[in-house]
Amino acid sequence: MTKIRPAGRKTDKIVERKNFSRLIFLFSLSLIVYGIIIIKLYDTQISKHRQYSQRYIEQSKKKITIYAPKGNIYDRKYSKLAENIGTNYAFGLNTRVVKSKKDLAGRVSEITQRNRQKYLDILNSKNGFVWLDNRLTEKERGEIYSCLTAEEKSAASFKSTANRIYPQRKLAGQIIGYTNIDGEGLSGIEKEFEDQLKGKDGWEFVHQDGRLNKYYGSEINRKEPLPGNSIVLTIDDNYQAIAEDELGRAVDKWHAKKGVVIVMEPKSGEILAMASCPDYDPNNVGDYDPFSRKNKAVTDVYEPGSTFKGISAAILFEEGKVEENEMFFCSNDGYTIGKRKIKDSHKNENELMSFNDVIGQSSNVGTLQAILRIDKNRHFEYLRDFGFGNKTEIELTGEVRGYLPRVRDWSLTTQPTMSFGQGVTVTPLQLITAYCAIGNGGWLVKPLIVKGIIDKDNRIVEKYDTFKVRRVISGKTSERVRNLLRYAVENGTGSVAEIEGLNVAGKTGTSQKVENGQYSRSNYDASFIGMVPYDDPKLVCLVMLDSPRGCIYGGTVAAPVFRNIIKRIYDLDRSKIVVESKTGKSNHEVPDLCGMNVSEASNILNGLKIKYKIEKGTEKVAYQSRQPYSLMNDKEYLVLSGVNRGKKENTLGITPDVSGLPVREAVKLLYSSGVEPVVIGSGNVISQSEIYVNGPETTELCSLYCRQPVSETVKYKKTVKKQL
Repeated sequence: MTKIRPAGRKTDKIVERKNFSRLIFLFSLSLIVYGIIIIKLYDTQISKHRQYSQRYIEQSKKKITIYAPKGNIYDRKYSKLAENIGTNYAFGLNTRVVKSKKDLAGRVSEITQRNRQKYLDILNSKNGFVWLDNRLTEKERGEIYSCLTAEEKSAASFKSTANRIYPQRKLAGQIIGYTNIDGEGLSGIEKEFEDQLKGKDGWEFVHQDGRLNKYYGSEINRKEPLPGNSIVLTIDDNYQAIAEDELGRAVDKWHAKKGVVIVMEPKSGEILAMASCPDYDPNNVGDYDPFSRKNKAVTDVYEPGSTFKGISAAILFEEGKVEENEMFFCSNDGYTIGKRKIKDSHKNENELMSFNDVIGQSSNVGTLQAILRIDKNRHFEYLRDFGFGNKTEIELTGEVRGYLPRVRDWSLTTQPTMSFGQGVTVTPLQLITAYCAIGNGGWLVKPLIVKGIIDKDNRIVEKYDTFKVRRVISGKTSERVRNLLRYAVENGTGSVAEIEGLNVAGKTGTSQKVENGQYSRSNYDASFIGMVPYDDPKLVCLVMLDSPRGCIYGGTVAAPVFRNIIKRIYDLDRSKIVVESKTGKSNHEVPDLCGMNVSEASNILNGLKIKYKIEKGTEKVAYQSRQPYSLMNDKEYLVLSGVNRGKKENTLGITPDVSGLPVREAVKLLYSSGVEPVVIGSGNVISQSEIYVNGPETTELCSLYCRQPVSETVKYKKTVKKQL
């Protein structure tokens, strides 16, 4: 019998061999895979470690801009006119995705409590991206985002911006200018000095992981921002407030289209006030039209009318063509030149009058007869030398040059009519600059609106000094013209401008406006320009109102505004004025000299013709025997007591604590200790800095930080901070 082997054993051996082969394959494959991984890890972590580390750093590192704070703008006493407080947010979106613009405007208005129509006008302004608001708080930003629809959110954009505020609201708004949502200046000082104000942004690098969490590395990757410099203006905020207030009242009273006031120091060229109406608030620039935002003292021209007769008189005196008592026949029938008859604006009671009365009574007929004695080319040269037809180059945007026709374009009547301010156009700034030459002894000086630039530590970066452009007339001619203008106030059309004891000199002007190429019979510019005191002017002031209703004459409309402004300035700061006693003798008002250099005080007293004696030190005035603003006659002596800064034994050798004192007392106390104060703000001193030295000079300085008086200005700033 044949034995049969079991089939299962052979099959099992075959299966075992196959399994073993598979294991060998899998093991070999694993060795290959792990070998590749090990080689790759070696290549990544060892061979190319630096390369991949650098790539990681570059991918995870993010550069963040640290925005530099913008500089402030101050008046001449360091009262803040513009500053940055906190951060705002701007909101914009593409209007194409907005289904109901009216509805969106209502939603945003409900959150911000601002004008709904304003938002609607912006949304309707164009079919595309618009910025709807740029003064949102953090809370308002969140609420607006929440109220948007899904489509609106996809087209919306929010941007953080510096909160640039103007704490004194409308005050000097047309001088200061305003900024856009990026903080860039668009007009005025903000634009002209953008490079100085904006500073230099800094940066820092932060690391960011996959979940966008930020952390800082151990290395230093940060550059601090450099704050912008601050601009110190020549204007005095108190004078500016007076000018704006009086101008606004006059424009309202006479229903004028616009008005301009400028107050200027004739010797230095510094502008103490420059106002134009209508004005605007740079905090809410979008609420005003372009006309309100214009600084009409430099952007608008007008025919100066009879105020130009002062310039004509200066030319005639300088050329020796007329004497004050020379007689002219000023016929009420007029004066015929070619086919044109030129008449006075009023009938003269006495047609035969001296040149004094020609100017005093503002006779066109008499003035043109005198000016015809001047060669046309010489006449033109004088007008150019006075600055007409050229820009003054003041640091303000939008200045125009006016119109002064060249001699080759003159007609038969051009020279005679220009003598009384027709056929030539000027800006208010050009005219007052020319009158400053009459007031300062004959020099045309460049008008200054900026005193200097300071850095964040109040160190002087750049100082703007008086610049004499050219001598236009002699000192003697200047004196004769001032006497003539004084006569015009005492006995002529400028009598309303007179202020008892202040010796005002000035000239009225009433000029027809040119409309559609012809002189209007209904619209006039009424103006007055004057100076005080006439024998040694410290201030020159111009007032101009466009198209007043009810009366057109400068003597009635503009002269009272001049009088009110100068009187209020005098009541505020009377240190420059000399008054007359009842006996006719000069009584001199004593200036406040404490804290001044003795040499500077001596120059002032010599100029005022006040007799004085100096006791002890010769550096700084620490004491004066008569109270400021008291009166002295020519026989009395003012005794000054000074200190020498180099003699420390005369002081305590330490800086006195002046916190809580009124700034006036604090300044005197520091000066008496040999330290020069740098005042920031006004009111009472709330803190003071350590003593520091300004650059290579050895002058010891101390910054005084003062609290503003409680006013609408402070309330406004508190409101802004509260919102933030």
